[in-house]
Amino acid sequence: MNTPVSEQVDEQRLLLIDGLNIVRRVYEANPQPDSREEVEGAVKSSFGSFKRALKEIAPTHVLAAFDYGGQTWRHRLYPAYRANRKPMPQALRDALPDLYDQLADRLGVAVVSIPDVEADDVIRSRVEPRSLVSAMSADIAITSIWLRHRDNREKTLRAVLSWRLP
Repeated sequence: MNTPVSEQVDEQRLLLIDGLNIVRRVYEANPQPDSREEVEGAVKSSFGSFKRALKEIAPTHVLAAFDYGGQTWRHRLYPAYRANRKPMPQALRDALPDLYDQLADRLGVAVVSIPDVEADDVIRSRVEPRSLVSAMSADIAITSIWLRHRDNREKTLRAVLSWRLP
């Protein structure tokens, strides 16, 4: 019998955040043309979403993974990888170091951004079959992590699928 997440107070819980995925989704949802105000609004709203996730999930450990940018091992395997994806606006890229600092200083969130590695690779590397893990992402492909670990806790998959941005 599974114990509800809310009753598992003594168990360690890991929250993995697909940071850039959230920031880009918030940024792109704003219909205004690219501007400093749009960047500031996206960073502020994303920070609020991260803060809300910490409150709702109450993890004992948190990791926010961000894509480093540039080419990755996937580009070497498939040169057309992300060929049709709109590049990140430079103003948004420039705002990320301040967001990393805010996450670390104000929320105590560990932030990782590794050259040649995407955030979802980092997230996948942290999933262990018997751990209680939640993920925050707007990327439906993240759920494949839990589908491959069906013997893992069913509630984890429900938590991932039920997460919604404000």
